[in-house]
Amino acid sequence: MHIPLGVTHGETAMFKTREMAGLLIFCNDCDYFIAHRYDQFSQLEDVEVNAYCGGELQLREKRAFSITRFSCDRYSFRPLRDFLLLVQMLVLLKRHAPEVVHTITIKPNLLGGLAVRIYNLFAARKCRLVMMTAGLGRIFAGGKGWMRRLVVLGLKAALSGGDIVAVFENTADRDHWVSLGILKRSSTRLLPGAGVDPHKFRFAPGRAASPLRILFASRLLKSKGLELFIDIATEMACRGIVAEFIIAGRHDPKDPDSVDLSEHHLPANVSYIGPCTDMPSLLSSTHVVLLPTVYSEGLPRILIEAAATGNVLIASDIPGCRRIVDHGKNGFLLPVRGGKVDFEGIVGAIEALVANPDLVKRMGAAGNAKFYEGGFDIASVRTAMKAILFNKPANQWEM
Repeated sequence: MHIPLGVTHGETAMFKTREMAGLLIFCNDCDYFIAHRYDQFSQLEDVEVNAYCGGELQLREKRAFSITRFSCDRYSFRPLRDFLLLVQMLVLLKRHAPEVVHTITIKPNLLGGLAVRIYNLFAARKCRLVMMTAGLGRIFAGGKGWMRRLVVLGLKAALSGGDIVAVFENTADRDHWVSLGILKRSSTRLLPGAGVDPHKFRFAPGRAASPLRILFASRLLKSKGLELFIDIATEMACRGIVAEFIIAGRHDPKDPDSVDLSEHHLPANVSYIGPCTDMPSLLSSTHVVLLPTVYSEGLPRILIEAAATGNVLIASDIPGCRRIVDHGKNGFLLPVRGGKVDFEGIVGAIEALVANPDLVKRMGAAGNAKFYEGGFDIASVRTAMKAILFNKPANQWEM
């Protein structure tokens, strides 16, 4: 189903440009695309952008380019349905004849990559393929062995020839794909996350850190550490440590890893506010973002947003989190052993912050400095992404 969204005056002029490049995007979920990837492409000049996303399509405002729903099931592989999705992708390739195809998340990477390879066998003008993988995901991090092998074989086939690049958010994920023989290191690029707008997520120094307000803002998943977050809050209350714990996020009943908080008895020091529609305001009112995740993260956007706004970062010591958290400077990295995050380490970090409000301010300021030094702002990410999409010279963010 196509959703006509309209164009601005500037975009009308753009559509009249005869030599305009075409960018076709496939993503498995519209909500994820809007929240994490849309801004990377919303200001591309002289580029006609068309995006096709799975999930529910509930656009509440006009967008700079067409976003259309297509039948991509993000939770399972079903041979017949996925074959039909592959056919649909081929039809869309023929319709748009893009210069670049950008696939985001595992199923679009796999099926979109195969569709591009088939299309390029017959097309008069071949298209460039740019894959994006924001974290290894469940298939690589803990999926069934046969499924992982099948996906690896499919990705090898999709990436075996042509003008192709795969984009990662941390070096460990990149090196893992290379070690599996999916592609060569020379065909990879690194991107500093999804990009955050500092005009929206403003640094708010000097806010009083008593009581300390600690935020969990993510999908409500066990693997993201939601239940551990609740356990930490319970422990703080038992120790008489005064702090407020806030949970923001959405329960997805289709996801077996999702937690339904209506079935949990939350301690008195925990507030669940549901899905947040104004994250900048929420982060300007908190002091700490806690993400005790064991999920195979790429580079968690919430940590970048938290750094931009001057929150202290407490996160698991995994590759994606290490790119934004400098232990002891702008936050704390907690060891992960046997699939569990160091509980006492989190407790100790929170106790230290409660006891020392000046430490909260110093770490918050260091996080904001890290935000700019690392090129995590949206302007830097847009520049890097455009260079990758259209095969420009390597830029300062590639490593």
